[in-house]
Amino acid sequence: MADILNAWVVLFSGGGDTGRVTPEGGCWGGNPYSKDDLKGIGGFTVVSGVSVTYAGNGVTANITFQTNKGSTTISGADFKKAFNLRAPGRISLKSGLFNIEKK
Repeated sequence: MADILNAWVVLFSGGGDTGRVTPEGGCWGGNPYSKDDLKGIGGFTVVSGVSVTYAGNGVTANITFQTNKGSTTISGADFKKAFNLRAPGRISLKSGLFNIEKK
């Protein structure tokens, strides 16, 4: 999950090439960031907890992550974009309503 947070930093806070936020590996082409590249930009290494809040209109409003950098809150829409661009195997969130749980 730290990799997705680091991708979010590139996409929404700057500091990198947003065109390189794609799944890691050779089959997608281009020059995707490695996990270490993104870690160097975003600095997230550990996610120890997560909580989700929902909006009254049936979407995920915010996700709050407990990380090595403290508490970080991301809008549901921003997380969905970062996840869909970076998740391995092009798995994706189809709906604006989703849940995230820590195993």
